[in-house]
Amino acid sequence: MSSFNSTVNITSTGTLSQGGGTTANFSNGVYTTNNNRNIIISNIGKFTLTATRTGGTESGTSNAFYVGRVYYSRQSGNFNGNIWSTVSSGNPQLVTGAHPSSGDIAVIQNGTTVTVTSKDSCKALLFNGALATLNINDNTALIVNDYLKVNNAAASDVVCNIIGLGSLSCETITLGGSTKPTSSKTTTINDSLSNMNINSNINIYGRQNKSNRNNPVFNLKTGMLSVGGNINSIGQASSTSTFTMATGSNNATLKWSSPNPAFTLTGTNNSGTITFGVNVNGSATTVNYNGSVNQTIPVTYQSSRVRGATPISSVLQYRNLTVSNSGLKRVAKSIIINGELKVDSSATFLLDSLNRFSTAATPLVLNGGTFSTGATVGYGDTLGTIKLTGDASIDLSTGKHK
Repeated sequence: MSSFNSTVNITSTGTLSQGGGTTANFSNGVYTTNNNRNIIISNIGKFTLTATRTGGTESGTSNAFYVGRVYYSRQSGNFNGNIWSTVSSGNPQLVTGAHPSSGDIAVIQNGTTVTVTSKDSCKALLFNGALATLNINDNTALIVNDYLKVNNAAASDVVCNIIGLGSLSCETITLGGSTKPTSSKTTTINDSLSNMNINSNINIYGRQNKSNRNNPVFNLKTGMLSVGGNINSIGQASSTSTFTMATGSNNATLKWSSPNPAFTLTGTNNSGTITFGVNVNGSATTVNYNGSVNQTIPVTYQSSRVRGATPISSVLQYRNLTVSNSGLKRVAKSIIINGELKVDSSATFLLDSLNRFSTAATPLVLNGGTFSTGATVGYGDTLGTIKLTGDASIDLSTGKHK
């Protein structure tokens, strides 16, 4: 609905207390507000706006967006304490007796540490500024009903620390990509939380403006990160994104339940070569494919891409690899495991034909699971020690095996 200038009728799935009805402020797909035609939605939730040409059938609907109270942390303290304001600066400095709830957006600002001391929730969680920290205490949880986002800055590095012995859940994580850079900087998530659960995707956005790049980094330093979707890098121009478990304590666990787990790389206006660095080979790290359905375990990741070309893939090296839950966990190509392969109860680890372990002395632990080499040729190249615990089995099928 972008090819005309006309009067349109504005409707919404939310309750319009101002700005609904007929307006002439529509030009080539852009609705321009003025003092008399600002749109105000009076209720809280996820809504869309629709513009329909007056007297015609053409219409267009916006992307879904959220309406809710926005709370900004103005000082360090407890999530449910008197540390919040409805404005990012100036007055009112604090709102006494109010803090974000399930329909609200919480913004943790620069220089503040927000501590969750009891189970709490919000609609969305944003991190702004050079250094912002979320600390979740033991036996507590923060439930984010939609997204967690870390905004990059135009001319400074940004660091978001998520720490503590508690847990956090959200639908998606978005790292970077919000601001056009005026100098080359990084935007970083340091995840040291005991348990973080992402129901869908982690999206890591690189951003470039002329020669200035903002390169995002996701450091999984310790604790457990559960992902239900994919881990995606969305680059721009010649930006670089990173997801790494080879930092901090080097003992984190990535639990991946996606039916089609993958590290993907796509680009927006990449005039150069966008790159994506992935490292799950920290000295004591574990990747656990724990989906309740069949999963194909990735052995490569998309590491670089030139506009219009097929992405270039690099070999993915694992330290410790665990497969759990039901379903077949299939490896379609040779896999590099530098530590331990563990097949838990109810899971089956399947090597397709002509596949092999490309490691030295990798122990295979069958903790009630099944190790299968397929129906043709299976290899256990320098497999190392096989440990059988629980009700485990080895299925060599009918092929030849070395």
